Amino acid sequence: GVVHTYESLFEILRKIEEILNIEHTDIFYSSQLHFLLASILSGARVILPSNLDFDTKKFYKHIVKYRVNKTFGIPAEYNKTIEFCNKNNTTLPDTLETIVLGSAPVLKGLSKLNTIISKNTKVICVYGATEILPIAYVELQDKINSLVDGDLLGKMAPGVTVNIIDNEICVSGKNLFNRYLGLNKVTEHSTGDLGSFGDSRLVLLGRKKDMIIRKNHNIYPSIFESTISNIS
Repeated sequence: GVVHTYESLFEILRKIEEILNIEHTDIFYSSQLHFLLASILSGARVILPSNLDFDTKKFYKHIVKYRVNKTFGIPAEYNKTIEFCNKNNTTLPDTLETIVLGSAPVLKGLSKLNTIISKNTKVICVYGATEILPIAYVELQDKINSLVDGDLLGKMAPGVTVNIIDNEICVSGKNLFNRYLGLNKVTEHSTGDLGSFGDSRLVLLGRKKDMIIRKNHNIYPSIFESTISNIS
């Protein structure tokens, strides 16, 4: 279990609000608690889907009906949205000003998102973890145009410090969690991601440990290997 403090949670919400420039006139659509709370504390109106299982048709309907101008989702959801819009010969409405993608890596293949959004819609890719959020962020177009080897994560969130130790991305900041339940307090989080940092930009190069991304779930095979090996 990841244990946060009032201070770290406050910093998470403050950084999200700052990066997304959330205002009281915004209408924010998401099922993710951090983004909803940041929006509420900024005085914005929030739209929470009744079913947390992503439904493309309902998502599109809600974006249009409530004139949503900012929303958060993961790449797997937007891949479905691209398919839905292409199938129905439609695009996301012009009222949608900002799309936040939360996951890493956000593959360049998601550039197809540009075909279903307005030219004025900004897509921001946010890199973070339950232990510390956000870590870094970059606009999708900059990621697509990047010539770096790996996945460009962008510049660090305000107040977040990065160290590359044995090629692993290690981060700290006021938004860092306090400890894992039952363990000692931490001062830095080792992400398990391999990366490099230069020119104020963070680049993801791979994983130190195996991880499978299935929709919005991160699956770590090492957790289950010992159990599987004991099954006769």
